[in-house]
Amino acid sequence: MTSVYAQRRARLAAQLGDGGIAIIPTAPERGRNRDNSYLYRHDSYFYYLTGFTEPGACLVLRADGSSTLFASPRTWSARSGTATAWARRPRCRPWA
Repeated sequence: MTSVYAQRRARLAAQLGDGGIAIIPTAPERGRNRDNSYLYRHDSYFYYLTGFTEPGACLVLRADGSSTLFASPRTWSARSGTATAWARRPRCRPWA
């Protein structure tokens, strides 16, 4: 069964046209001052397409329906709590 996010990406890909590509970044983290950062709030449109809530990520979507999510290694290890699981994997992964 296809996830709701994959279905949404497929609908957007169908609208891109032949050979089209969409590069969709999410919001970066914002510093409040030298010692603090604002609480991170992901972009709604990025979450709508990916379900991913970490900063500094980027979705590349092609007209053929294929997509790739780029995220920093810190995102996969420090925030998810799975440092050993993601430490040896590549920085990006294709999405179905």
